[in-house]
This record gives sequence, structure tokens and C-alpha cells, in this order.
Amino acid sequence: MAAVDSDVESLPRGGFRCCLCHVTTANRPSLDAHLGGRKHRHLVELRAARKAQGLRSVFVSGFPRDVDSAQLSEYFLAFGPVASVVMDKDKGVFAIVEMGDVGAREAVLSQSQHSLGGHRLRVRPREQKEFQSPASKSPKGAAPDSHQLAKALAEAADVGAQMIKLVGLRELSEAERQLRSLVVALMQEVFTEFFPGCVVHPFGSSINSFDVHGCDLDLFLDLGDLEEPQPVPKAPESPSLDSALASPLDPQALACTPASPPDSQPPASPQDSEALDFETPSSSLAPQTPDSALASETLASPQSLPPASPLLEDREEGDLGKASELAETPKEEKAEGAAMLELVGSILRGCVPGVYRVQTVPSARRPVVKFCHRPSGLHGDVSLSNRLALHNSRFLSLCSELDGRVRPLVYTLRCWAQGRGLSGSGPLLSNYALTLLVIYFLQTRDPPVLPTVSQLTQKAGEGEQVEVDGWDCSFPRDASRLEPSINVEPLIRTARGECGGSTARGTWHPRRVPEWQSGGWLQQY
Repeated sequence: MAAVDSDVESLPRGGFRCCLCHVTTANRPSLDAHLGGRKHRHLVELRAARKAQGLRSVFVSGFPRDVDSAQLSEYFLAFGPVASVVMDKDKGVFAIVEMGDVGAREAVLSQSQHSLGGHRLRVRPREQKEFQSPASKSPKGAAPDSHQLAKALAEAADVGAQMIKLVGLRELSEAERQLRSLVVALMQEVFTEFFPGCVVHPFGSSINSFDVHGCDLDLFLDLGDLEEPQPVPKAPESPSLDSALASPLDPQALACTPASPPDSQPPASPQDSEALDFETPSSSLAPQTPDSALASETLASPQSLPPASPLLEDREEGDLGKASELAETPKEEKAEGAAMLELVGSILRGCVPGVYRVQTVPSARRPVVKFCHRPSGLHGDVSLSNRLALHNSRFLSLCSELDGRVRPLVYTLRCWAQGRGLSGSGPLLSNYALTLLVIYFLQTRDPPVLPTVSQLTQKAGEGEQVEVDGWDCSFPRDASRLEPSINVEPLIRTARGECGGSTARGTWHPRRVPEWQSGGWLQQY
């Protein structure tokens, strides 16, 4: 614990905060679990590696534009081993040279003048900046911070109005929703080239009515009973989609580029040159660019992509499935599934414009291919066997359509749990679990606000009878066909629990109900 004390701070009202990972925990056992987890250990190692690389690196400028990394490497080899040379690909006016050891760097800096091809080089130590973990980098459309949020909520007339306003502050804007739809359409167009008849379904936060700024784009690639995939064609041109992707937000920021190789990132500029990050040391002297250096930050674990904050996570919703089935899956099927994931990853990497940092994770409980989409700034993943989570997302969306109190209650509970350090990864509650608690609470009101899963199953119409992996996922798709609840109490009274299973102080006491009321297929995670 002593070795990481500098990363941990105690909170005034109890609990701890890891300043490195930007994670809040409620107690010491939860903190210890976090500090021993892969995410924290990886960031500690990454920070140490970055610091060591910075101490071996020098910032070089003043060379002609036609000078390449090989020439710079050859020059600095006179002072000692060279680990890598990262050049400004955009304008070619600077480079960062990482020497093989600190001694070689000191030898470079000890020489008062450097020249290459008759041009005087300006060489100085690389500036050491505070390490910024991927978790601390705010995504596009990030939600307001706690101070901004408190100020905005203080303008509301009462608690009920605050809850409704919270939804407006947290949910995706119409432009963000349109942008996600366009990315899905782009994915659909590309994957259809390889798997005719396939369908790309978004699920999770993007469609379950509980979206927040910056939430991941979860996609289910439904291959159905398709035959062998088609041969890999050239990257499909999608001018209409590319131009449409640029329309909701800044046209320059969202302009699609040609299909990017896996080691592709936005070009750096001299102004942000000192922010260039190195990956682990490499003995290779192959020419590199800021793009490849940054893109090589793809990690070996599922935590490689910038993780969402606890408020943005819906980790359980996509993890539905029988654990026993995974253990019993024949090795041949596992191998076929892994091969298909690799194919999907190759398609994303080479044929979808603007996609980079593609990572196949076949060993996860729910095998996925993770990716980033540069024009939209979205992080997402593609799964091949997640039909149950798709119906689960649709069920949550139906619940929010059935009653206007559902969304304010869910958003409020999530925000409160995050502020109290009760939600997040590891041993903490997930946002999905919190959402189910709200739904269960509303199902057990007196009178009920929401119908039970069993009641919804009985009202499923023709074409809505669905069974997935042995679970009955039948329920109406159209909320307008269902009778509204006779419970019309105000939102604030519902939040306080002032009737049914409650006390005079408004503290809700859960009541035991038959399993069929709570929906076993929803709890299967």
C-alpha cells in the first residue's frame, strides 16, 4: 500500500479515490481490490515506462523536410544505441529520438552543437509532463463535471425538476444519436460486402434509453445462418456516409479518411509535440511516426481502450449468457469463433474508414473486437453472439417508454451511486444492476408502475414470441399497445417510496416476490 499512497486520496465523507485511474471506492477492501486489479497495475507500469522513455529521449528540430527517421537514427547512433525515432508526419519539422539508455542521452546533450547535412540541429531534453491516463481523457460530448452539474441542478425548482434536468444533462444529444446511427450504417455497408444478409444491431446504452455522453457503441453482428464469407474486396467507398458523418458536428473533425491501417492516429503538430507518448522500448530502428507511436498503445488486455467512467458503464448488460455453456463449448467451436473474430477485426482494420486501435479479445467471457472510430470519437466493440443482450436492451427501452418516471429515477440513482463510490468496476455495482433495481422497485409498487416480465410475456403478440438460449424473451415491442399504470403519484413521491413497501421516512424495504415476477432471464449475468 505504501508504494501507491501517492495515487490514493481519502475522501472527506469516507471512501478513497485513485487519482491515477480516476476511480472512487467506498471502503478499504474495495480499494485494495482495485489496486491489485489489472487496470491499475497496467497504468502503474505504463506510467513507469513512459517516465523511463522520457528520460532517454531528446527533442530534435531544425533539420530539412527531406530528412527521414533513418538518417536521424544513423546520426544519433554515434552517441549510443537508438531505440526509436518518432517524426512529425504532418509537417516534418521535429522529431523525438529515444536513445537506448540514459547514458547515450547524456552524451547527446553534452555536445554543444549538432549538424546534419549542413543544417544545425536544435537538440534539447524532452519535457517531462505529468502522466495522463487514458481514463482521464474526456470523450467528445463529455458530461459536465460535478461543479457544473451542481450549478445547473440548483436552478431547478424542486427535486423532481432536478431529476428531470439531470436526464437532459446526461443523455445524448440528437446530433450524437444521429452520428451513432450513421456509424452503424457505415458498419452495415462494409460488413454486407463480406457477409451478405448480415445485420448490425446496436445494443446497450446506445438504444436502451439510458445513454450518457461518451458511452460506448456496442454492436452485435448477426450473421444468422450465412454461408462462407465472401472474399475480401477492396475497401468500399462510402462518400455519402463519409460526408454525412461530418454533418452533425465539426465538419473538419468528422471528415472520414480512407481506410486506416491499425497503426494510425491523427497527426501531431509542433505545438503538441511534447505530448507525444512512447510505447514500451523497442530495439527496432524502423521509421516511425507520431501516428504509429500513439496507435501502438493498443494494450494486451480488455482495458486497453480508454475506459468509460463508472457512470458510463453498462458492463453487465452485454455479459448475459450461461457461464456453463462457455466452459462446455467444444475446442473446435472456440477455434472457429476465434477465427471469425480475427476476420471481423481484419475487416474493421482495413476496410472501415476512420477505424483504428482494433483489438480482438477472444478470451473474454463475451468475446469481442474493440475499436475506435476517429471521425466520431467513439469507442465501441463488435460481438458475434450477443442476441440475448440485444433483447435485454430492447426490454429496458420498453420500460422507459411505459412510464416517464423510469428514466429520471435510473439517471438519479446512477449519479448518486457514482458520487458515493458505490458503482463502477470490480466488486462495485454496475449501472446495469442499478437499473434492474429501479425496475424491480417500480414493478413492486402498490399499485405497480411497471408490469412484471411475466405479464409482459403474456401480452406478446404474433411475431414477438422469442426464445434465446433457452430464455423466453417474449414481450410487446410497441409500448402504446399496453395500458398505462394507474399509479400516477408524482415523481418525487415515487423516488421517496412514500407508499407500498416503505416507511414513514421514505426508506424502501424490498419485499420477497416470486422469481417469475423479477424475470430470470434478466438476472442471468
